[in-house]
Amino acid sequence: MIIVRPFRLADLARLDPPALTAAQFEGLRGLPLPPGLAYTLEDAEAGAAGRVLGCAGVLAPPGRRVGRAWAILGAELRGRPLVLHRRARRLLPRIAAELGLDRIEAATRADFLAGRVWLRRLGFRRVEPVPAAPALSPGDAGLLLYARRFAAPLSS
Repeated sequence: MIIVRPFRLADLARLDPPALTAAQFEGLRGLPLPPGLAYTLEDAEAGAAGRVLGCAGVLAPPGRRVGRAWAILGAELRGRPLVLHRRARRLLPRIAAELGLDRIEAATRADFLAGRVWLRRLGFRRVEPVPAAPALSPGDAGLLLYARRFAAPLSS
C-alpha cells in the first residue's frame, strides 16, 4: 500500500537511488524548508520506516500567488507512473487552495519526454513565449516552463 505523508528532508536520502549524498544531506540538515507544502510517497508494506518512493511539493514564496512545483522520484516509482499521477492530480488543487495560489509552475528538461507528457496530463500547459532558460550543460536542450491555473481562492 502506498501512503502519502508530509515531507521531511531526510526522505531525500532514503530514495533509491538517493537524491542526496550523505555530505549534501548533512549540509542541509537544520536549514529551514522553504515555504510551501511537500509530500512523500512511501511504501507502507516495507516495514516500520517504510520505503520512500518519491517526494514532491510546491514552493510558495510569501506574498506571491504563483508556486513552483518540484518532484524527485525513486527508481521504483518511475516504473509505476499511475500511482504518482493519481495522487498528484488530487493533491495539486488542494495545495493551490491551501497556499492561496492562482497558478503553479513546473520546469522540465526539454529532452525529458516523460516529464513533458506527465505535466500535460496533470493539466499543465507550456508557457508561451518560453522565457530564456540556460542549458544545464554543454549540448543540453535546456528547460521548458509549464504552468497550470487554479480558481482564485475565496476571500472572506
